[in-house]
Amino acid sequence: MAVFDPGRVIATLQRDEGRGEFRLAVTCARPEVAAILRHRDVETVRSLIPVMFAVCGKAQGLAADLAIAAARGFGTPVAVDREVAAEAAREHAWRLILDWPERLGERRDLAQFATMVRAIQASHRRAWPIPQWIDGLGQEEDAGHRRLLPVLNAEESAQTWPRLDAAFARFPLWRGAAAETGAFARAGGATGDGVRARVLARAEELQRHLDGRPTLLGLASGATLAPGVGRSTVETARGLLMHEVELVGDVVERYVVVAPTEWNFHPGGMLDRCLLATEGVIDPAAGGYPEDRARRRAAQWILAMDPCVAWTIEDGAQRRPVH
Repeated sequence: MAVFDPGRVIATLQRDEGRGEFRLAVTCARPEVAAILRHRDVETVRSLIPVMFAVCGKAQGLAADLAIAAARGFGTPVAVDREVAAEAAREHAWRLILDWPERLGERRDLAQFATMVRAIQASHRRAWPIPQWIDGLGQEEDAGHRRLLPVLNAEESAQTWPRLDAAFARFPLWRGAAAETGAFARAGGATGDGVRARVLARAEELQRHLDGRPTLLGLASGATLAPGVGRSTVETARGLLMHEVELVGDVVERYVVVAPTEWNFHPGGMLDRCLLATEGVIDPAAGGYPEDRARRRAAQWILAMDPCVAWTIEDGAQRRPVH
């Protein structure tokens, strides 16, 4: 089988010379899953999904199984899948113990990460203090009105979105606007604002998982929407994952995947406004906002929102004032 390209997130840093502000224009370039999976038999699709989505592969595989079962008339009640919850906890640990320290110039504790993964795999409780470096990320206010996607099971999601399609999968909307999903949304935004709040929400969720306390990680369900049509929802480390499949016999007629990255990197979402809130907080007295500082802050925002694919920050043309 050919190597599957999962796509990438491209963030373009643009400066508005008239306002002296930076904006981050986000493009999420992802493959058309429907075209790849259509007209394939169910078992082939089941084998392809975890390969196509290697990050959170267990969550993707479970979502496929639940959606296919629902399309055959067998819904799945809401419940936590322990393997998917463990996968999500590992994803949290990877970001918090390896990626963030490296981004901040801190030491990556590979031994701690390995110990953490073993504890997660064995379902052993383990104390884990929230890293102090999180407090240094800043507490700027979120620019504009933030919209947090609620935790929805398959039946509830169908009340909001009766059917999913490829256009929705590319640019999903909740109540007519972009929304944020993930640990911060699951916490109801209770950890504050800005980059720090999102990283702290992830750290607290990981800490609860390690303590053996309930979390929403791995929460999954499946619902039959119509004869031959099923949908599944799974709460992953990055947020809400939805699969919808339409079967004709044992052949896939339609398959839609709505991944958390499409929510969190929507061109009309939080990242479109993130640097506007940051500028006045970093140095309120400064007459300007250096590009290298904007770039560093943009990278922190992207890591906080956590795409499931590779990402880059590119330079955009300056937006000049209109007279």
